[in-house]
Amino acid sequence: MKKLLILLTVMLLVSGCSVKQGGSSGSSDPEPKGPALQILAPKGAPALSLLAYENAYGPDSLTLVDGSDLLQAAFANPSPEYDVIIAPLNLGAKLMSSGNTEYRLAGVVTWGNLYLVVNDALADDTSLPVALFGEGAVPEKVLVTALDADSVFGDRDILYLPSVAEVQGQLLAEKSAIGLVAEPALSALLIKAAQSNMSFSILADLQVEWKNATGSSNYPQAGVFVLPKSVSDKADAYSAFIDALTAMNVYAENPEGVEALLAGKEDLFGTPAAAVIVSAWPKMNIAYKPASECVSEMNAFLQLFNINDVAEYIIK
Repeated sequence: MKKLLILLTVMLLVSGCSVKQGGSSGSSDPEPKGPALQILAPKGAPALSLLAYENAYGPDSLTLVDGSDLLQAAFANPSPEYDVIIAPLNLGAKLMSSGNTEYRLAGVVTWGNLYLVVNDALADDTSLPVALFGEGAVPEKVLVTALDADSVFGDRDILYLPSVAEVQGQLLAEKSAIGLVAEPALSALLIKAAQSNMSFSILADLQVEWKNATGSSNYPQAGVFVLPKSVSDKADAYSAFIDALTAMNVYAENPEGVEALLAGKEDLFGTPAAAVIVSAWPKMNIAYKPASECVSEMNAFLQLFNINDVAEYIIK
């Protein structure tokens, strides 16, 4: 029954866009509930959690960016511009715990999506460096917590690159045999490799390795941070926003439906083609969960960044 209600919510949110975006003026599709919130989020997997919301309210409600600099500036803005910021959990938690932001934590929207891959033809070539990304950030913290790197990498040199896209390029150029990638870059890599008659295998699913190492089912990556003032002053709009995030959870078991939501909007969301996202969806672990229901997972993860209990910063 719960899954049926969630599916109906998705249908209502998606159908609402036909009125907003040029549908028939006589349409009986429901209008979105309340005015749009202004939302800032990084492109890629975190932004994809907003697909149902964007379909209801349109792209003007979203500011999607690359990198974390603009996210950090928005958190610290003394005159906040956004109702909601989706950002790496450790970034928002650090600013909350240091008293440098008004935003508070509503939930987690993306979970682990990191994988080590190996070029099957080059697996034994120890002269090639291991290509990694996220030095000092979440990818490195998860990797060193979940794996005994020495036993996995042996005597290979470690090469840290600025982004997962550059790791992908390093692997496709056969300058590295082993690399760390995140979905949806993993699915895009496998497709491009097949086109060049290359074969890659998953060497380690870091989500599984994290569970084995820590006992936690997964690690939270992107948090949903909201202005308390927006929660109270825009209650209907905030409720619709949370409903839209929750509605996306239904695609965990039906990822094919994502293609219709995303098609033609790949540039906006900063993703590969919609068909690639469909294949990547189960491994991206996009699932909204209220912060109050995942305190233990958040605290276990944030200990890696020397951040203490976040329970006091959860939105009421």
